[in-house]
Amino acid sequence: MNTMQLNRFVEVAAQLSFSKAAEALHVSQPTVSHQIKALEDELGCALLVRSTRTVRLTDDGFAFLEYANDILDLAARAERRLKHKQRPNSQQLRIGAQHKRATYP
Repeated sequence: MNTMQLNRFVEVAAQLSFSKAAEALHVSQPTVSHQIKALEDELGCALLVRSTRTVRLTDDGFAFLEYANDILDLAARAERRLKHKQRPNSQQLRIGAQHKRATYP
């Protein structure tokens, strides 16, 4: 399982269409179908019910969709954090001042 497969599954679930998902992802429909089939084979269950006109999520598909979204969110957060870490660290500089009374002769 990889994030590419998860992205494609999430898009198919959102669109309820392999062709619309492929268009949104800028890939071919067979590519999306192949990736989803590979994901289902790896998981050992059907995530989607396909017919000639419709696509719908199975019960396992609904359950997995939540995990897929969580995984993709976590991966994006990790990537942002690590990319941010590569920038020079900004550090806080504190300056203190002491008040001295002026003495007059």
